[in-house]
Amino acid sequence: MTPAGPEANTKRPGRLVGACEPSRPLMVDLETVREATVQQGYLSLGTRRTGSVHEFYRYPARFTPDFARSVVNAFSQPGQVVLDPFVGGGTTLVESRLAGRVSIGADVNELAVFVTEAKTIVHTAVSLDLARRWLVEIPRTLSGNRRAVVDSTWTEAGYLLHLGTVNTWRIRNVIAQALESLRTIGDWRAERLVRCAVLRTGQWALDMREHFPSINLFRDKLASTLGQMIDVAEKYADAVLVADRLAPNGDLARTTILQQGLPGLSSNSVLSKYPTPSLICTSPPYPGVYVNYHRWKVGGRKESPAPYWVANCLDGHGMSHYTLSAKASPTLDPYFERLTAAWTDLARIASESTWVVQLVGFSQASRDLPRYLKAMEAAGFEECQFGALATAGDGRLWRDVPGRRWWVAAAANEGTAPGTGREVVLVHRLRTAGGR
Repeated sequence: MTPAGPEANTKRPGRLVGACEPSRPLMVDLETVREATVQQGYLSLGTRRTGSVHEFYRYPARFTPDFARSVVNAFSQPGQVVLDPFVGGGTTLVESRLAGRVSIGADVNELAVFVTEAKTIVHTAVSLDLARRWLVEIPRTLSGNRRAVVDSTWTEAGYLLHLGTVNTWRIRNVIAQALESLRTIGDWRAERLVRCAVLRTGQWALDMREHFPSINLFRDKLASTLGQMIDVAEKYADAVLVADRLAPNGDLARTTILQQGLPGLSSNSVLSKYPTPSLICTSPPYPGVYVNYHRWKVGGRKESPAPYWVANCLDGHGMSHYTLSAKASPTLDPYFERLTAAWTDLARIASESTWVVQLVGFSQASRDLPRYLKAMEAAGFEECQFGALATAGDGRLWRDVPGRRWWVAAAANEGTAPGTGREVVLVHRLRTAGGR
């Protein structure tokens, strides 16, 4: 495999650099992490099929399931707690649960919380049967000849922005019909699964598209999507039950998802019920990079908070709220101030045996990486480097993401740079007493 970094690594494979020698992962596990990180395969197959719960919704800036799985297996043991404080699309939580870990996720974005919950629900035979019944009723439920009534709370707050045009109102109407019918399902698990299918189909129909599908095509797509999601949810539930039996953990909830930003997570009373996380595996917002976590771009350019309407959760915030002010200032000072505060809060949750593994990208790595590492140091963390992980002369694991071009212009949310397709894996632990 070709190294992603600027030069080949010369450190002895398996060597651990820094004050992190105790409880180090096995070299074979680290090599698996490296292989999973630099692989060039698809993150998901998007709208072409649903092969796993990871594909229930296309959340931006996700890392691959293989990456999350490899990190969970290398840096934690069955029955231990894995935390993702920037949970996003829920990849870490899905893979942690399948690996027999106790998983906790948190995010300031209510849409991320909804998506993660939809992916990690362990369905029963009853909930899946009710979802199948709703699926059968799609031809009767969704009609181009009936106008659905949307609660004025959504319209007055602007959640249906750009969905009233001559090209989009029919899609808006059929989505509204689907949402109206959810109250007839009678089971919260089934309702969440069906709502997520409507969300995903709405994203397919409206987000980043210049030409919009007909009502019949939308209906067919929703039926196909939901059918695949039901089958995948059933397989996920079976796999989780097997994993839970292999790693019993008392009465603790196996998966917990919190709508909670940083700082503040350390004060959440729910966390007091759990042991200290053995692993924090996450991908925070990237400094200087615009990623649209919270809205669709109708027609490819007009932002709309419509996904919150479909998911029945609230937005009400600008981009900086969801990105630690990643592009609020050309100096990036607000971002690094908020990043330091966030990791200082997470340091209160971690212990000296907690591994922190994060995937981070930069608009300008030479400028931003040193500041990022200083922020982690100020929060109380020390970087650890493994020779078995490294792909570059700086001792770190870098990867290239083909085709990725995040927006990086400071003011206009436009203009792209190839550098945003390059990411690095950072490994940290709290500084030991002797290192403070």
